[in-house]
Amino acid sequence: MKLKLLGILILILFQTNLNAQDYEETPKTFWGSVEAGFGGMIKFGKERESDKIGGMINLGLTAGYYFTPQLSLGAGTGLYNFFYDDRLQMIPVFANIRYHVRKFSECYVFSSVGVSLFNFRNTTHGFLLEVGTGYKISIGKRISFNPMIGYNLNVHGSTPAGSSGYPSPFTWFIRGAFEF
Repeated sequence: MKLKLLGILILILFQTNLNAQDYEETPKTFWGSVEAGFGGMIKFGKERESDKIGGMINLGLTAGYYFTPQLSLGAGTGLYNFFYDDRLQMIPVFANIRYHVRKFSECYVFSSVGVSLFNFRNTTHGFLLEVGTGYKISIGKRISFNPMIGYNLNVHGSTPAGSSGYPSPFTWFIRGAFEF
């Protein structure tokens, strides 16, 4: 059932004729988004089998600039909360690239690369990578709602000497964003 639902969501995201708007060529523009999402996670590390799954909730802000109608570069930050046997909170700072599949298409692919700052168990800074796809649904002249699905990977160092270290989580996520 979950695979069918995921398949339907992917088909909807790649449909480019759902929005009946007529697009005119837009000039280079700035954009910003407020994001919220959740996801499921599997941890890497030497944990008990029951401790290897969990969840993630995130809130974020991203801003960018469209250099062409298809290509945008930007930056963002936010707060990610990972829940499993313990709780890990991190604050990512990242660069974001967004590419629309066709000119003036609502469907896009994105990637974010950056560093993760942690505030749990004195964990060191780490590397963040996200890849995914989204779909812009216009709800006003300059406002859209963007449902997204994707993959998040966080690689980071260990905790202080003498502890067992902390695993690197990866998460499949569903996210929604209001873009302005």
